[in-house]
Amino acid sequence: MQYLRFRQAIRLAMVACLFWSAIVPAVAQTAGEFETAISLAKGFVAGGRNRDALVEAEKAIRINPSRFEGHYYAAMALLRQNVLADADKYGQQALRLAPEDRRKEVEGLVSTIRLQLQVQQKEEKAEEARTAGRVFLAATLYLEGFELDPLRTDLGLNGARLWLTMREPGRAARIYRRLAAGGDMAVRAEAMRQLHNLAPALADEWSNSTTNGWRHLDGALTVQPPAQPSLDVAIEAFERAIDAYPEASGPAGTPIRFADSPYVGLAAAQAARGNRRSLEAALTRGAQNGLRPDSPAFFSGDPRACTMGCRRYDALAPYICQPDLEPFLHAVYGPPGVRAVKSACGTRQAQPEALLMDRQTQEPEPPKLKQERSKRHKRKAVRKHRRLHPAIAARMYRH
Repeated sequence: MQYLRFRQAIRLAMVACLFWSAIVPAVAQTAGEFETAISLAKGFVAGGRNRDALVEAEKAIRINPSRFEGHYYAAMALLRQNVLADADKYGQQALRLAPEDRRKEVEGLVSTIRLQLQVQQKEEKAEEARTAGRVFLAATLYLEGFELDPLRTDLGLNGARLWLTMREPGRAARIYRRLAAGGDMAVRAEAMRQLHNLAPALADEWSNSTTNGWRHLDGALTVQPPAQPSLDVAIEAFERAIDAYPEASGPAGTPIRFADSPYVGLAAAQAARGNRRSLEAALTRGAQNGLRPDSPAFFSGDPRACTMGCRRYDALAPYICQPDLEPFLHAVYGPPGVRAVKSACGTRQAQPEALLMDRQTQEPEPPKLKQERSKRHKRKAVRKHRRLHPAIAARMYRH
C-alpha cells in the first residue's frame, strides 16, 4: 500500500513538472510579445503613425488587459486622431490601472482629452447655432472654445468674423489681439490687418462705452443701497470699453482723461456691489494695462477734479481705505501707489459698516451680555432682601 502511494506521488510530481515546463516558456513568450507591442506603439505615436500605434496598443491590451500601458497608448493614438470619446474611455481605464509612479503622467493625458472634448462640444454647438441663425450664441461659443484652446485659431477667426457681422468691433478686437500674439504667421497677419482697419471704430467704441459706464455708475450711487440694475449696465459698458481698447490711457486724441479710465470705473462699480474679489481683479487688470493711482485723481473726490464719475470716491473709499487691503495694493502698485491711496483716503473717513465686506462671522457683544448678567444678579438680591426683611418689604410695597 505504501509502495502504491509512493508511485502515485511520483507520477503527480512528474505531471506537475511537465505542466510548469510548458507554462513558463508560454508566459515568457507572452510577456515578450506584450513588451514588443508596447515598444512599437510608443514608437509609432512618436513618429505620428497613430493608426499603427492604435493597432499595436490594442494588441497589447489583448495580451494583458491588466497592464495600463496598452490603454495609455491607445488613448494617445485616438487623441491624435481626434476620436475623443473613445480616447476618453481608454484614458479612464489607463488611469484606473496605472501604478502610483506613473499616475501623474496618465492624469495629464486624461486632462488633455477632457479639455479637447469640451472644445469639440463648443464647436459643435456653435455650428448648430450658426446654422439656426443664432449668430450671437455662435460667436460666444466660438470665443469660449478658442479661450479653452488658444491653438485652435480657426475657432478664434470664426468668432471674430461673427462679432464683426453683428457690429461688435470691441469683442472682435479682443480675439484679434490674442491671435496677433500667436505663432501662426498667416493668422497673425490677418489679425493685425483687421486691428488696423478697426482702429477708428474701436476708438469710438471706447469713448462711448466709457462715458455710458460712468453715467450709469453715477446714477446707481444716487441711492442707498446702490441700484443693482444700473451697476450691472455700468459694468457691462466698462467691459466693452476695455475690449475695444485695453490700455488704461485710452486711444490717442480722446477727450476722456486718464483718471477716468474704464478700469477705475469697473473697480468702483465692483466695490459698490460689495464684491471684494472682483474689485481686486479689476484693479489688477488695470495695473497690468498701465493704470496707477499715483495721484488723488484716481479717486476724484472733488467734482471739479474729474470729467466723469465724480461719485467714484463714495464707492471706492469704504473698501480701499482699510488697512487689510494695503498688502494687496502694495503687491499691485508698489509703495508709490500705496502712498497715493493713503493721501486720497485721508480726505474723507471711510464708512465703518462697509469694512465688513465679504465677512460672514459677527463679533460677540460682551457689554450686552454683561448688562444682562448684572440685571439677573440685581433681581436675585431683591428677592433675598424681601425674604429676610418682610416688614420693610411690605411698607415699600404699600408706598
